[in-house]
Amino acid sequence: YKLHPNEDKNDFNKYKNYNSDNFRLIKNGDSSCIVSMSDIVMTFFSTVGLQAVVANKPLITINLTGKRYELDYAEMGYAKQVTDLENLSDMIRALLDSNSNESLELAVNRRDIGIPTDSAQTIAKLTVSLMENGINH
Repeated sequence: YKLHPNEDKNDFNKYKNYNSDNFRLIKNGDSSCIVSMSDIVMTFFSTVGLQAVVANKPLITINLTGKRYELDYAEMGYAKQVTDLENLSDMIRALLDSNSNESLELAVNRRDIGIPTDSAQTIAKLTVSLMENGINH
């Protein structure tokens, strides 16, 4: 669990004995690194969800309020939403099973987002071309 920057780690002291191979409580750290090390990502509403999609990780959004998220990853097809914590463990199991219908559906949708894998190279080539040939105004 990566705490939000405005959360106080002391509020989570009761969980300090739960640190294991499957659970870590982290206050500081690069979200991208944490996402890359994770088998699955869960969030309420965060840009970390987008990082998970880009990193090709299964994503669960948790919505216990019933209010619509402005940027709803589940509605977009990139996440499965859990609205009742009683269903969370079943959804985790389903998404960790790469052959489940839920896992396969999200994998296809993540592929369809079409995130370029060579963006930096394309921008670098365009920049060099503009510098070599000048910019026409």
